[in-house]
Amino acid sequence: MAKMTGTTKMTGMARPTGTTKLMGMARPRPPAATIAAAIIISALACCLAFLCAGSAAPTQAAGFTAEYRAFLATRVADGPAVTQDGPDGYRFILENGRFRIIGTDNAEIWRSKDEWHVSSFRIGDIDGDGILDVAFALWKSYSFGKIHPARMSNEDASVRCHLFVYSVKDNRAKPLWCSSSLPRPIYAFELYTDGERAATLPGTRLIAQEGAYTEDYSETAPTEHRYEWSGWGFSPQP
Repeated sequence: MAKMTGTTKMTGMARPTGTTKLMGMARPRPPAATIAAAIIISALACCLAFLCAGSAAPTQAAGFTAEYRAFLATRVADGPAVTQDGPDGYRFILENGRFRIIGTDNAEIWRSKDEWHVSSFRIGDIDGDGILDVAFALWKSYSFGKIHPARMSNEDASVRCHLFVYSVKDNRAKPLWCSSSLPRPIYAFELYTDGERAATLPGTRLIAQEGAYTEDYSETAPTEHRYEWSGWGFSPQP
């Protein structure tokens, strides 16, 4: 499996001239500072429109594509809820594709997006910084999120598997690393944080059972693949 990489990607304005007649009275030319400010605002608005148009279509922002709805129809029996207690009083709950993190005060601090279907998760200090992390496999449309590499297309709404890693600290969860679409779906995986550590590598290993994509999202015969945390994502190991 190729190295999983983190998540991936005017109208003109009339130039004032002279004075304008209004009810027989001359209207003075706007001050230069006002004109400059208007130009800057117009340029910023155009840049924002360009970025929004280039990063995500309306259906992508919601994520509920026809492809994703077809995928959900095959997930009618995901099994019972999975609950795991982590260190420092955190609790992790996966039920019917929805993944939630409960904080130390027993309140929900994070939940997965509606357009994500989480299939499995594992907790541990993945990057070796002493902070609790959680890795989870999920299915969603599009390879990237709203922001993606400028020269990489994000128009394919096919539902594919991804692997995301979040850090959990101070009753907050934030993304540490998020893959684009994986070349093979992950059916199950385990984390091992007891590997040999180096100055810049924590030695965290991930062993995954992976299959092949199918039109009806059914599972194929799995094969085992091994990876190690490389500082930015997991790199394949022999």
